[in-house]
Amino acid sequence: MDLVRERPWKTTPLVQTTIGDSESVAAVVTRSIASVRGVPRDRLPPLYEAGDPDALGELFGEAGQGLVAFRYCDFGVVVTASGVVSVHSDVDPGD
Repeated sequence: MDLVRERPWKTTPLVQTTIGDSESVAAVVTRSIASVRGVPRDRLPPLYEAGDPDALGELFGEAGQGLVAFRYCDFGVVVTASGVVSVHSDVDPGD
């Protein structure tokens, strides 16, 4: 997983989505990226190429705090423990 060293959550997101009770984090991330790119979700590379989709869903547990930021399809993606997925313009993760 390419970690994002910049702080994309400090910029205005291209799209921001709240994860519903019956949705997985992975589904919201791919739906949000597909929306920004203007393509169907099945045209995106597998999310597991950017990180473990199951781990995203379990990352915060009951803590309700924190966030994880990573790159997917040349976008910065931020997932917060409060259940918000934000997609930001390309963020350079460094070398």
